[in-house]
Amino acid sequence: SILTTLWKVPDESAGVLMQFFYQYLVDGLSTTQALQKAVCSLRCFRKYSHYAHWGAYQLCGKEMVLDLKTKDNDKLLEQRLGPKVAFPRHDVVKKLESSLLDSTTTPSDAQILWGCSGTKPSEVATSFIYSFHNRFEGGIYWIDGSSSEGIEAFVQNILKVLQEKTFKCLSEDHQSLVVLDNIESMQPVLDSPSGSVLLGLLKHRNTSVIAITTCCNSPVKLQQDIDHHLSRGSTVHEISPLPQTLAMQRLVYERIKEQVPIVQKDQCVLEECVENAYGSPDLLNLMASVQINNYAHYSKLHGCIEPHREAEMSPSLRFDSEQVVTHLVEQCHLSTTELLILYCLSGFSPAPIPLCVVSSLINMLKDCDEPETVLYNLEALKLVSRYPQPVILHTALKEGTEMDSLYYVPLTLSTALWNHMMSDEDKRMSLTVMYKTLHNTCTEHIMDKAGSLNIFTLVKHFHQTFGAHIDLMGEECYTEICKLVQNVATYSNSTTW
Repeated sequence: SILTTLWKVPDESAGVLMQFFYQYLVDGLSTTQALQKAVCSLRCFRKYSHYAHWGAYQLCGKEMVLDLKTKDNDKLLEQRLGPKVAFPRHDVVKKLESSLLDSTTTPSDAQILWGCSGTKPSEVATSFIYSFHNRFEGGIYWIDGSSSEGIEAFVQNILKVLQEKTFKCLSEDHQSLVVLDNIESMQPVLDSPSGSVLLGLLKHRNTSVIAITTCCNSPVKLQQDIDHHLSRGSTVHEISPLPQTLAMQRLVYERIKEQVPIVQKDQCVLEECVENAYGSPDLLNLMASVQINNYAHYSKLHGCIEPHREAEMSPSLRFDSEQVVTHLVEQCHLSTTELLILYCLSGFSPAPIPLCVVSSLINMLKDCDEPETVLYNLEALKLVSRYPQPVILHTALKEGTEMDSLYYVPLTLSTALWNHMMSDEDKRMSLTVMYKTLHNTCTEHIMDKAGSLNIFTLVKHFHQTFGAHIDLMGEECYTEICKLVQNVATYSNSTTW
């Protein structure tokens, strides 16, 4: 099967069309269907809508479908890491490949992905893992580095899955990859009870390290810590907002994939959506999900939102997205129960939330709605997402291996909800429900060390984040929270489980 053109087509639009074409082929479409959808996708761009950009393509020869057999590792990746990102940032992924896999130095430099929360630098790490996971036979591990409790929880979960007490023998013969997510310095690693165990893995010559940070300031402190504690250099990759063409590709792809009809006037609306997303992958995902279910509201987007734009992006890469998020959440038409659950889950951000906590939260509100559909609806609308598992790949893992699912609300979304959308009464109600949920979950899962550590992380995060808001939760509730934190701290430091 040969794809040709009837005349010389512009290079820029040809590159965009071919990316769409190959993406639809990977999705399992035939060459004819893939070309049809690629042409429809390209015509969504106002600057490529003239037939000179899309009318020249024709297929010759036999129609074919790519035989892409899904390997066991690919199935595991989707279970542990989440769905593969369409149209990833290939430029940064290539740099990671060059630094980690083609490096002549041993150990290779640690790679720091730095960007604000809206740019979602973790997405680059997941794209890299999908592309090169076969090169890390020693295992791929994902660790939440936002706190010492989070690190301890993830390390213990990893050791539980691998049925090991240390990482000593894991990377002797094969290369391993460790992703440190939400980390601003190495201090949480040093403060963690299992910090020395983790440092042993991070220092190993066959271990590659990717550190993800969303700090507003320069990651110089993290670089210095890595140089000092890991005895290796570091390279910083600044993750900028998505370029307009790439953002448009993602939004159009979701629309065409879901077979949403396209008309010419939608071009301006799509461009308005991309502009109001500020290059944020999370906002684009939310726009795509709302667009598929209720696209008519998008024509009113520019009238409902008056975003404040700056001539140049500030060094902190801040997004003025609170009004955008508020408008999109309103168009999701969530029930009262779904909205309250979203408020509560967003209060835990950025800490990963175990499924047992989410289930306890839903069960507490089961009289208000159908609880079994709530989490599914929130995931479908991209308001809640799966967080990567501690063990992404390892020989000890097999398909069907049971691991507790983790969830999170994107930080861009949670910040907008608590700063802009929620009233004091909403916050008061959410804090009360969050406390009761943690109290109930701690009681039910106290005997499982690896599992309960995830809950303990949430308890401490809840106390540190909301402990000062006595005016919202009341003194009685605040006192109970302090007691819970004290009990958890005592229990987590004990040697008996």
